Amino acid sequence: MTFAVGIDARMLQHTGIGTYLRGILSGLQPPASLTIGLFGAAGGNGHDLPFEARPFNSQIYTVREQLEYPVRLSECRLWHSPHYNVPLMKGKCRLVVTIHDIIHWIYRRQFLNPLQAAYAGRMMRAAVRTADRIIAVSQSTKLDLIQHFNALPEKIEVIYEGVSADFEPVKHPAAIEEVLKKHAINGPYFLYVGMIKPHKNILWLVPHFRGLRPQKTAGSSRLSSARRSASRISSNTPSTSCASGIATCSRGPSRRWASSTAPLR
Repeated sequence: MTFAVGIDARMLQHTGIGTYLRGILSGLQPPASLTIGLFGAAGGNGHDLPFEARPFNSQIYTVREQLEYPVRLSECRLWHSPHYNVPLMKGKCRLVVTIHDIIHWIYRRQFLNPLQAAYAGRMMRAAVRTADRIIAVSQSTKLDLIQHFNALPEKIEVIYEGVSADFEPVKHPAAIEEVLKKHAINGPYFLYVGMIKPHKNILWLVPHFRGLRPQKTAGSSRLSSARRSASRISSNTPSTSCASGIATCSRGPSRRWASSTAPLR
């Protein structure tokens, strides 16, 4: 069977790009004539998606995936890569790639080793060169691609990311109080939501938050981090391991946070 659209779904269970994929797939309502195949989502993807799952067994960022790409692309008329690990040879298949940001590459001397920097640079250059269309999730990403990789502006379409229906105004004040009490938040607070990785700049946020606390305007403010790997704040950065007023949390299966660790002392 030849699909009108093939989607690389190997990162479906990941955090950032996985969230992006799940959001797109949950909102897709294609006509019956537009067949969509999910490649790499076979075997318990955890989602009731009305699309046929097809195998794609190679791990991302590997030589093996490049060897398998021609077989998978031969089953599609158009291929969507939700990340810049695009096929280096796409044949007659048209290619759309989403590039979320290139911050880690721009600051590669701080965040990447030489091998990682070389791979990221080569693959982003390949994505810019071979893609028929590029989806950038912000104007900033579009401008970065033009500046650093000489991408053609007319090839890039900025499509902002949507907000999940999970996020909605809380109608009951008691529910808010319950969450604040669970995480010992009894005053003003800052909320960071994201992975605790160096290029997310969280290690800049923590010491600057500490600098605010002695100020009168900061009062008894707290910094809450909603991510499952939030313990890296202390383990990776000795200077922040004694930061009081920092609570780390993770998003559980429900819409409310589930406590991940006790507040850092």
